[in-house]
Amino acid sequence: MKEKLIWDTTLDPIEYPIKIKNKFFKLSIKHRKNFVDWIGKISNNFIGNYLWWIKLPSSRDPYKSDLFKNIIIIFILNDKKLLNEIDTIVLENKLILEAMHGYFER
Repeated sequence: MKEKLIWDTTLDPIEYPIKIKNKFFKLSIKHRKNFVDWIGKISNNFIGNYLWWIKLPSSRDPYKSDLFKNIIIIFILNDKKLLNEIDTIVLENKLILEAMHGYFER
C-alpha cells in the first residue's frame, strides 16, 4: 500500500511532495498567461484608483500574490486521482476550503 501524502499548502511550492510539486508547476506554466491576461483586464476597471495599484491582487507576478497559487491549488484539488493519494491537506486560507465545500461532498 502506498503511503498517503501530507500536503502543506502554506509552504513554498518547491517544498510540496514531489507528485504535487510536479503537478503544481505544470499547471502554473499552463495557466500563467491566462492569469496575467485576466488580471490585466480586471485592472482596466481601476485605472484611476491608486489603491488598486498598490495592493497585491493587482500584481501580475504570481510570486507576489497568493491569488495565483490558490487558483493552482484548486486545480490540483480537482484532480480526483491525486486527491485520493492525499491524506492530509494544510490550508493557509479557510476560503479555499469553503470554495471547494460542495466538491468534496460529491
